[in-house]
Amino acid sequence: IIQLINMKRIITTMFCLGIMLGGKAQIAEWLIAPEYESIHIDNNADVIVTDSAGTKVVWSMNGERLITTTDEISSFKEDLAISTDSESAAITGIYRTNGEFIPIKDYHVALKYPYFSNGKLLVQQNVLYSYIDSNGNLFKDKCIMAYPYFNGYAVCTMYMNFEKQKDLYHILLN
Repeated sequence: IIQLINMKRIITTMFCLGIMLGGKAQIAEWLIAPEYESIHIDNNADVIVTDSAGTKVVWSMNGERLITTTDEISSFKEDLAISTDSESAAITGIYRTNGEFIPIKDYHVALKYPYFSNGKLLVQQNVLYSYIDSNGNLFKDKCIMAYPYFNGYAVCTMYMNFEKQKDLYHILLN
């Protein structure tokens, strides 16, 4: 009988210690658990992107909030991401991985390719194509057809006489 009483005391003591230690191990509890429609790691920039109720948030791997927007955000490439209006698909700006925003107006993503390539972004305005650098500066315009940069070069088709839309020629940009 004494052994049975001692066994009960040991089990009771272990149970109480377990409750005490378990209670101290739990540091915090969510009052309202976070919910996201999507969450993913953008491996090109080592950031986390969440989407909740149409609001996109880009977080650093340290948990710092870098970007909050209702616009669409492309994946980062060359440490830059393109922001587009959710309804019109017009480019609204360029984001850097540090959260810096460079506004862009009057351009759309060209050829369904919303990424920088060799530091340049191919954009479209009406029927013409242009290139924008990583600071948002336009540097080649009035191309009637163009392609993203690849290995330092891009192909652009233009008119010799733009006003008359005559005499097509192709140029190689570097």
